[in-house]
Amino acid sequence: CTFQPYAANSERSNPWFIVAMKCDWFRDRVRVRWAELSASGVLEDALERVARDCEALRSDLGRDAWKIDCAGDVLRFVKGRIAWLDSQWLEK
Repeated sequence: CTFQPYAANSERSNPWFIVAMKCDWFRDRVRVRWAELSASGVLEDALERVARDCEALRSDLGRDAWKIDCAGDVLRFVKGRIAWLDSQWLEK
């Protein structure tokens, strides 16, 4: 995990990630790679496949079919996270 909760008022984030994010070359590589992933459509395709698979399981879950709605919550979070990452890493 890159960022971890505070423990005894001390930062527990991954120190290597903190160092890397301060380097222009690292941020440039992340920007290029994120642009490739975002443009490829692979992220949206994966989310759509997961959503389809979850819906296909709904009838098999019986009384636990409500769990599919929880999966939908996770998918909405991930979509929002992708949009946020696009806003951070794609050229404006």
